[in-house]
Amino acid sequence: MRKYSVDFHTHSNYSPCGNLSSVSYLLEEAKNNGISILSITDHDTFDQIQQAIDLAKEYNIKIVPGFECSSIFENGEKNIETHVLGYSIKYGEGEKEKLQKLIEESSIQISRNGKEKRIPKIKNAIDFIHKIGGVAILAHPMRVFGYNVEELSEILKILFSYGLDGVEVFYSNFVLQNKEENYYTNLIKDLFYSIPKGKIITAGSDHHGYQYYRDNVGEWDDYGIDWDLVEFF
Repeated sequence: MRKYSVDFHTHSNYSPCGNLSSVSYLLEEAKNNGISILSITDHDTFDQIQQAIDLAKEYNIKIVPGFECSSIFENGEKNIETHVLGYSIKYGEGEKEKLQKLIEESSIQISRNGKEKRIPKIKNAIDFIHKIGGVAILAHPMRVFGYNVEELSEILKILFSYGLDGVEVFYSNFVLQNKEENYYTNLIKDLFYSIPKGKIITAGSDHHGYQYYRDNVGEWDDYGIDWDLVEFF
């Protein structure tokens, strides 16, 4: 059973990911699923935040202003697309302009959904989140870097040296073929205990609507780990 009724990682139809849920639908689902603190972390935009804050009053849900920043981690000759969650950010027109400038001035270009897009290096993304008053959290690390916790720990050391504030350790499960039932549980526990003291641990469903495998707002598990939610909101 989860220790906290929070979901710090969800997406609305402000994210460019297809047919996603509206902000009001996310809030309705959060209320129905017992979530009291929610962040709608759409990709590379702040446009959803004020609407979420305004509507959340009807649901008695606290909104943490956040977004998910696309970035690149340079690992030797390989560029790995990595996502950094920014929380408790300032999100006014000035900050929106700064985000657009961060993207436009980025030197790395990738192709996504048939379109070319510029994307910042991960250190620049972390620095940007700090400049707009937020904390920077690495999203779904095993989904990006794989399941070798020793190798992941070495990558995290680099990211912490860049100023990364924490890691999304608990997030929605997905199928791992041909593995024992407790395989994923052990991985998460190993990851949790590898995070240095003083770093922030977060949790989220990464809800992208019901056409994806990440099914429900608030759907994540802490696998019985006794952890402390550091208040960054």
